[in-house]
Amino acid sequence: GPDPPAATAMPMSAPFTIASCAHPFVPAAVTRPSQPNFPESMKDEGLYQLVVAEIYVAIDPHGKLADAWVLASSGYPAIDREALLAARRSQYSGAVSYCRPVSGTYVFRADFEPY
Repeated sequence: GPDPPAATAMPMSAPFTIASCAHPFVPAAVTRPSQPNFPESMKDEGLYQLVVAEIYVAIDPHGKLADAWVLASSGYPAIDREALLAARRSQYSGAVSYCRPVSGTYVFRADFEPY
């Protein structure tokens, strides 16, 4: 049969100029974590072991908190609430991709020791 048409490679421009910098890829990070408060309502209940709540934090390119929600519940709504408040009070640095600031996510872990 006839030969297939010859493939023609067209040069495509990159979607943006690839800048070079010391750290082209940096994940979002917590720069000043806030300590969660132990919930007043639970001080009489007594915790007998370490309890952990993990909060998923969305951070904008400028390092500002965009949103936060419970990723892994501690099993205690009052503790989850305090962990969420601490995550929202904390300060973050945004992520960097190809040397440009981008939004990113961070998992804020709050440990609650037995009271």
